[in-house]
Amino acid sequence: MQYLQAADRASIGDQESASGTIQFELTISGTESFNKVSKALGSSSSAKFEAIPLSKVLERLADEQFVAIAIDSDALKQAGINPELPVTLSVPPISLRSKLNLILSELQLDYVYKHELLFVTTPAVVELEMIPLRYEIESTLFLGTDLAELLQKLADSLANVEGNRPVVQLLRTVNEDDGRVNLFVRANKKTHAEIERVLRMLAPTTK
Repeated sequence: MQYLQAADRASIGDQESASGTIQFELTISGTESFNKVSKALGSSSSAKFEAIPLSKVLERLADEQFVAIAIDSDALKQAGINPELPVTLSVPPISLRSKLNLILSELQLDYVYKHELLFVTTPAVVELEMIPLRYEIESTLFLGTDLAELLQKLADSLANVEGNRPVVQLLRTVNEDDGRVNLFVRANKKTHAEIERVLRMLAPTTK
C-alpha cells in the first residue's frame, strides 16, 4: 500500500547542522494515481477502534481518506492470517501511513501501492513489488557528486541476494537546464525509503 502519488513533496525544509542552514527540497513523484495515494497516506485524523475486524477497519480508513484499500486474500490465506482478526487502536490525529503501520505491524502485515490502490499483504509480497518513481533534486546542492553512480552503488548494496533479483534499477538520469536533476528509479518500497534517506543525509549545508 505504499507507493506513489500526486507529487509527494518530501521537503526537509531548513535543515540544521553544525555547518549552518540550507533550504533543501526533494520532490518524489510517480503516476497520477500514485501521487493521489501518497497524498492520502499523509493525511491526518484521529482513530478509535475497539475489537473491530481488520477488514472493517480498512474499509473505514479508506472511506475517511477517499482512497481505495484492498486486502490480498490469497497471500493472507497462505500466511495463515485471518482478515477478520480484531483490531484495537486509539490514537490522536496522526497520518494514515502511521495508522496502517501501527495496525499492520501487529499482524505481521504490510502495505504497498499496487494496481492504483493500497494493497494490504505480507512483507514478502511487498518486497517483490517494484515501483517506478522520479526523484527531482537541485543539482547545485550536490556539486562534485555523481548521483547516478551513488544510487547505483546503493542499489548494488541493497540487491536481494535470494534469486539474484535486484530491488532497484536506475532507469536514467536527466540533467535539466534549470539546475535540477531527475533520477528515474524502479525499486521496492524499502529501497525507495532508503534512497530518500541517503539523499537527505547527503544534502550539504551552507552558512
